[in-house]
Amino acid sequence: MNGFGYAYPAYECFKAVEKNEPDTEQLLFWCQYWVLVAVFTVGERGTDYVYNVSLRPYVAKHEKEIDLNLLKLRIKARDISLLFWEKAAI
Repeated sequence: MNGFGYAYPAYECFKAVEKNEPDTEQLLFWCQYWVLVAVFTVGERGTDYVYNVSLRPYVAKHEKEIDLNLLKLRIKARDISLLFWEKAAI
C-alpha cells in the first residue's frame, strides 16, 4: 500500500512538473499532497510523545467528566432513535 501512496503520487507529480506548460492547479494539488504526507510521517513518529505528554494527562484528569458526557450522549442517541422508530411506525 505504501508503494501506491508514494509511487503513484510521485509519478503524477513528475508528469505535472514535466509538462511544457505546467498546470498550476495540478502542481498545487500535488504540493498539498506531499505536505500532508510529510506532516503525517512526522506526526506518526511523535505519537508516543504526544500520548504521554498531552493526551494521557488530559484524559486522566478529566476521565469522570468524559465518562459522564459520553453517557449523556448515549442517552440522547437512544432517545432520538426511539423517537425515530415511533414516527416510522406511525
